[in-house]
Amino acid sequence: MKTQLFAISLLAVSVLSGGYSANAQKKNAPMADFEKSNRKFIEWFNAGKMDSLSYLYLEATCMIPDNLPAINNRENVKDYYQELFDRF
Repeated sequence: MKTQLFAISLLAVSVLSGGYSANAQKKNAPMADFEKSNRKFIEWFNAGKMDSLSYLYLEATCMIPDNLPAINNRENVKDYYQELFDRF
C-alpha cells in the first residue's frame, strides 16, 4: 500500500512539474525572441549590415532617439543607423 501511494505521489509530482516546465518555457519564449533580436542587432550593426538590421523594424515604424525628432519608416531608421555607424 505504501509503495503504491509513493508511486502515485511520484507520478503526480512528475506530471505537475512537467506541466510547470512547459508553462515556464512558454512564458520565457518572448524573452528568448527579444534576446535573439538583440544579438542580431548587435551583430548586424557591428558588421555595417544596416539593410538586415532595418528588418528588425516594421515598415511603418516610429523610433524616437534621445534629443532627436521622431524617425518614421524602416528606410529612415536604416539611414539613421548608417549615419551612426559611419561616425565611428
